[in-house]
Amino acid sequence: MRVGRFSEERGLALVETAVVILLLLFVTFAMMEFGWIFHRIQQVNNGAREGARIAVLPDRTPADALAAVNTLMTQFRITGATVTITPADTSVLEAGDLVTVNVSVPVRNVMLTGLFLDAGFLGNNLRTSATMARESP
Repeated sequence: MRVGRFSEERGLALVETAVVILLLLFVTFAMMEFGWIFHRIQQVNNGAREGARIAVLPDRTPADALAAVNTLMTQFRITGATVTITPADTSVLEAGDLVTVNVSVPVRNVMLTGLFLDAGFLGNNLRTSATMARESP
């Protein structure tokens, strides 16, 4: 009878170990996914800031700012970014007028695995904007 009880305890320990290992793997991959998402959010923020920085320069156009944002998104390997610059014509702005650059990226284009986060957690898009004042010539 003692041998049978020892076998049952070993089987129970094996099942407990399997459950704990699966739980630890889930937590590990979830942390990786969240870290990746926050990294990507920072990259999208950097793109908006860079676009705003270019757009407020006196000798630059919104097309230059759009090209700068698209270049950064390409370097970051982020696809599907939608960029809007307000106002669309910065040549009429005077020093101190505000320029806003909005960047929106579909959530599916920035996920590492897609296993733990779905579009419902962050919405359908990651959106960010940067506003800066036009510099004097």
